[in-house]
Amino acid sequence: MLLNPCRASDPMLLDFTDDGRPTARHLDQPGRRFRAETSIRLYHLDHTDLVEHRRLLAIELNEKIDAANELYDRVDTGDLAIDRSYNSHVRDLKNAMAERAELSAFARKIVAGRRDLPWVEELFLI
Repeated sequence: MLLNPCRASDPMLLDFTDDGRPTARHLDQPGRRFRAETSIRLYHLDHTDLVEHRRLLAIELNEKIDAANELYDRVDTGDLAIDRSYNSHVRDLKNAMAERAELSAFARKIVAGRRDLPWVEELFLI
């Protein structure tokens, strides 16, 4: 009945709002919705501290995306400081989305929400 985080397909039944609140991904599928909502409640995925931790992570990730985006057009122009700073932001974003990172599913959702930026899509390729 509960979602099993070790089962590859189960975590995909969860989604998150941009402010960190967990929700069921498949609202139109009663069985999947029930499992997700029950797991959110029983695993306390909606605990205030955890929601706040996700909210702060979203702010941090969006700040890194904005900072990297400011540098994006100046990368590879010969300014080593710009290249280093851009690559540092990209590395931090990729680390946050890494499978073993804390709150990685939420991080991937936040970063994916910025796919309107051409370089963000590349973060998901490798």
